[in-house]
Amino acid sequence: MIPSYAPGAGALLPPRAHFADDSAHLSLDGIWSFSYHRTDPAPFTDVERPWDEPEATGEMAEIDVPSHWVLRGEGRFGHPAYTNVDFPFPVDPPFPPDMNPVGDYRRSFSLPAGWDMGLIALRFDGVESQASVWVNGSWVGMARGSRLAHEFDVTDVVRPGHNTLTVRVHQFSAGSYLEDQDQWWLPGIFRSVSLRYLAAGSLDDLWVDTDYEGGVGFATIEARVLAAMDDTLSARLEIEGGDTHRINLRRSSDGRYRSERIEVGIVRPWSAEDPVLYGVRVLVEGGADAGRRLRVGFRRVDIVDGVLRANGAPLTLNGVNRHEIRADEGRVFDERWAREDLALMKSMGVNAIRTSHYPPHPRLLDLADEIGLWVMLEGDIETHGFEGTGEWIDNPSDDARWVESYLDRTARAFERDKNHPSIFSWSLGNESGTGANLAACARWIHERTRGRAIVHYEGDHAMEYADIYSRMYPTLEEIDAVLDESDPHAPVAVPTHVAARVDDAARERIRRAPYLLCEYLHAMGTGPGGADGYAAQMSHPRHAGGFVWEWRDHTLWTTLPDGRRVLSYGGDFGEDVHDGNFVCDGLVDALSRPYAGTWAWVAAMAPHAPALAAAIEGAASSDGGGQRLAALAQAPIRALTGEDQADAYEIDPRGRLTRIGAVPVSVELSVYRAPTDNDRGRGPVDYWGVGREDLGPLGVGRGQAGTSHAARWERARLHLLRRRLVSIEGDAPCRRVVERWAPPAAQFGATLTWEYTPVRIGSGTSVGLAVSARVEPYGRWPERVPRLGVRIELPGASWEASWLGDTLIGYPDMRVPGTRGYGHASVADLWDVCVRPQEGGHRSGLEALSLRGESGELLILPGTQLGWSASPWSERELCAATHWEELPAPRRLFLWLDAFQDGIGTRSCGPDARPEYGAHMSEREVAFVIAQVTGDWARGH
Repeated sequence: MIPSYAPGAGALLPPRAHFADDSAHLSLDGIWSFSYHRTDPAPFTDVERPWDEPEATGEMAEIDVPSHWVLRGEGRFGHPAYTNVDFPFPVDPPFPPDMNPVGDYRRSFSLPAGWDMGLIALRFDGVESQASVWVNGSWVGMARGSRLAHEFDVTDVVRPGHNTLTVRVHQFSAGSYLEDQDQWWLPGIFRSVSLRYLAAGSLDDLWVDTDYEGGVGFATIEARVLAAMDDTLSARLEIEGGDTHRINLRRSSDGRYRSERIEVGIVRPWSAEDPVLYGVRVLVEGGADAGRRLRVGFRRVDIVDGVLRANGAPLTLNGVNRHEIRADEGRVFDERWAREDLALMKSMGVNAIRTSHYPPHPRLLDLADEIGLWVMLEGDIETHGFEGTGEWIDNPSDDARWVESYLDRTARAFERDKNHPSIFSWSLGNESGTGANLAACARWIHERTRGRAIVHYEGDHAMEYADIYSRMYPTLEEIDAVLDESDPHAPVAVPTHVAARVDDAARERIRRAPYLLCEYLHAMGTGPGGADGYAAQMSHPRHAGGFVWEWRDHTLWTTLPDGRRVLSYGGDFGEDVHDGNFVCDGLVDALSRPYAGTWAWVAAMAPHAPALAAAIEGAASSDGGGQRLAALAQAPIRALTGEDQADAYEIDPRGRLTRIGAVPVSVELSVYRAPTDNDRGRGPVDYWGVGREDLGPLGVGRGQAGTSHAARWERARLHLLRRRLVSIEGDAPCRRVVERWAPPAAQFGATLTWEYTPVRIGSGTSVGLAVSARVEPYGRWPERVPRLGVRIELPGASWEASWLGDTLIGYPDMRVPGTRGYGHASVADLWDVCVRPQEGGHRSGLEALSLRGESGELLILPGTQLGWSASPWSERELCAATHWEELPAPRRLFLWLDAFQDGIGTRSCGPDARPEYGAHMSEREVAFVIAQVTGDWARGH
């Protein structure tokens, strides 16, 4: 195998801006002939030099372009594979693995008439991961950089009339080592392919570099004019609704023509809140075309005294990280879908996106300009798999052999997207360590923009070349420390983080820079918890806000043998190396449905967001049942006397409650929950056994990764509580049952004392049972427990719930204010259906609950402060399932009445739930009345 580090080869043209007005344009999207090879049929080819066009061999088919071949052919062309950090092949740069699938694409096209005496360019907007190209049998070149545009000069190889085009795509290449971007590996031509024609004298590239100050707009014009060699060119800048400005363009040593700074007059500045765009046309006099039309915004983003500003005012980013993903088509762009996607963000108060971890489809940035979203444009660079177990080994970021690829990727990202007012910052890439190549990329951007660009890179912990101090998943104490300027040399990070090792000069730089959370509040599974703590800090002038990880789950559709379509994650396609459901970490799911924790985040960050108001209103029912339930909750409760007492309830000889009225029941102590993804998290910010007064340096907690709460709970066997009857006391109808509950092999447990008293609710015929469960722990319990309460099992598959209390799902560190009211829903709709089953249905502040099912109606009225949840599956069933489709058909109902629950946190990748939200075993009483509703109340009294 011939080693190759080059970003491309052959007749590649210099990168240019993406234009919507390429008039002489021929789309090559559509149906192509496709040959699939399970591994490279020519592995020893030097792809940087001309080589013979591949013959049409392999598994033959047709395929649509753009698409991913692993999402076509029902498995004939391989399968998607998800990894977060690990490469799915040996780390042996720059070589791809032997098992390297290859797709050969072929099609023909007819060259339009009049395309002569100029430039003809063949453009690929996105190919993963390496494209080698032949036109009419002649090798044209090779390109790497999957999420970047590449154009080849094919002027000398095309001919009038019929032409053929062949593209060999390697799934893996040297470029793959720079594309370890926490996503699905999805090979193929997944963005558009096209031809464009430019006559000599045409505007090949254009940058309208805008500025804004004091109500006035400014612009500097930079142009590349095909075949122009004059020292100066005359041009016009026409502004929609404004004046026409005659400008002189002077040729620079790089061949580009530039103007002086032009004052264009009074304008409204562009911002996310007021995304004002102006149509402009730039026309070179005597040129061969009608110029170029753009929509531009006038704005100034700068840093003054450590404050990130937009148009002179502090800029606080309420942002999300956004991958390009659709469950059915992967990274193939759909404009209507993308517009709806961004509109949903805006409705939730989002004002910014980080294009994690690569440049998106160019039209997405047009939409951001139009809709109003600040954009951190991220480069197509991530080398995370070189980090290993914490130490970067042979990292390309500091290897001179890779510098050309780094600079090429940086230049292609910048040149394509430089005209967008929404882009406030250029991010070099993500999780690639640090080194000379990244520093060179930052230097290139600063020089290219004459120092005006704001460069971001989180891995520059010493701020040697970035302009913003950026962190992922910090503790609240770390943020406070960086914002505190009283001691410029004080630590800026927990001792376990690499940023803790920077020197005093770096700490001074950090405290003179804006602070940005490029990733925080990992939104995986039930969660994220703790948003309000982060929101409270963002009022500091130097706090520029942050981007939640992340916006959307990356799940893909698969079809089960029985024909059901299901959302799938890592490992579901038979991958040997994968990161499971870590790809399911969005604020919304693949169907754009917000999760429960999303509303708590919106409430903290954007409490006036329209979508939040709609969610709160939608969770409150208006079916009229609230008045009835309130009347039931307020009705007097009296102890029963006489014959009715015997029908109120029943316990068996072992003291177990078996019946309420005529409804069979089973009641147990509950201390376990189906672990959330955050309960399973193993990050280093671990507050197990840590109190709020002893958080450790900058909130580090235990400061060691490895053991999750879920593992600790299961090691303590909290999911296996066993009961021992101690005594049954008292005469019917009032009974007192004492039990001991403990896990197997444990020397800790709880004494549970039940007291049962038959009662009547109001003046009707409804007879119920007042229940008091006194929990007295003994021995040494785990430092934190998932919950404490009782679990009631009821028969029947179909149940509906009506309740008074919090209408939205919530946990101690994940609640939405202002949601108290009346709710009504099917039990099937009460749970937060994350892709992997887990705890996710708790609602706090219960005042009254009605459950209607096949057995009639049960009423629960709390006597102590309780939260509640209900599911057709037990916590152990939920825990054991990896997908909802694995769970058995509903045949019963589980109702939990909780005295408390543990916090949620974000330890799936971020900090643990903070100590103040931790659940600790303690003596508690769980008291409630449960009754089978009959008589007038059952008829809707």
